[in-house]
Amino acid sequence: MSERRKRRLFRIGQGLAGICAGLIVGLGHVGAAVKFTAQKPSTFELLDVGRVQFGALHLAESVLVPVTVLLSLFGGRWHKVLALITLSCYLTKSLLVQPALHDRMLQRLSGEVVRESNLHYQYIVTSAVLVLLLTALAFLDSEPAKESCPREQAEWAN
Repeated sequence: MSERRKRRLFRIGQGLAGICAGLIVGLGHVGAAVKFTAQKPSTFELLDVGRVQFGALHLAESVLVPVTVLLSLFGGRWHKVLALITLSCYLTKSLLVQPALHDRMLQRLSGEVVRESNLHYQYIVTSAVLVLLLTALAFLDSEPAKESCPREQAEWAN
């Protein structure tokens, strides 16, 4: 594969990282908080809306995050490291935190009384870390900065 094609794929990955970070913030944090300020719907109705809302978010994440990670591997060394950390954060969130939180939400929707838990805090923290990692992937450039003075470049080479 040519360097030009790798660079193009890497840039697409950067764009997807930004889009994915925006979706997580918009749907997962802002949208979730705002819906609970509504006066008319009951808590159970809002939980049902949240089930659909987060289902859509998690579906988008399940496609965008792995593709972003894959395309980030065409970047420099730091992008590869960040991509692997991003993937591990995403897998932690989707395989450990989300299923437990989903089960808890289904229990509440069925009318069961659920005890206190810190699952929402775990979700918020893993999502926030994931957003930070995706943002870093989106904005970190993979090319070293070009020096303005050729003499300094020669000194660095030696």
